Amino acid sequence: MSLHEDIQQKMRAAIVEASEQDMNDLPPSWIANQVYDAYGNTSVDAHVQYACMEHLKQMARKLLASKFHPDRDEIAQGELFPETLQTRYPIKRKRGEEPVYKLLDALSEIEGYWNVEQLEKAGGARFKHTDTLRTFLKVKFSRLRAAND
Repeated sequence: MSLHEDIQQKMRAAIVEASEQDMNDLPPSWIANQVYDAYGNTSVDAHVQYACMEHLKQMARKLLASKFHPDRDEIAQGELFPETLQTRYPIKRKRGEEPVYKLLDALSEIEGYWNVEQLEKAGGARFKHTDTLRTFLKVKFSRLRAAND
């Protein structure tokens, strides 16, 4: 197992731990701290520690987004199917703030409907893209057929 895979495994374990502890809000920095503590060395220079934490947070953001973000590709999701719900959903944040993923049962009504809006936007954008691609293909191949006739 590569170091990258080992870190991702520790991150997935941290997500499970957060659920077992009934943590409602799960920011990437919490996951990064859990992983850093697993490898932690107190004699590390502050600059190295900062850089390490920032990279771990970025890895955690990617992992959380791949598991819980409503815009993710459904084929790669694994957990989300049209008939089921995710265990966590992102909550609205200000630009530049760290994303936070909240347990489904802990979402407020406003947070829940914000996610519905995000899913509708993503679905609408995908539908529009699908429709545009279909039109492009019809035009392209009708021209090719006409040129071959």
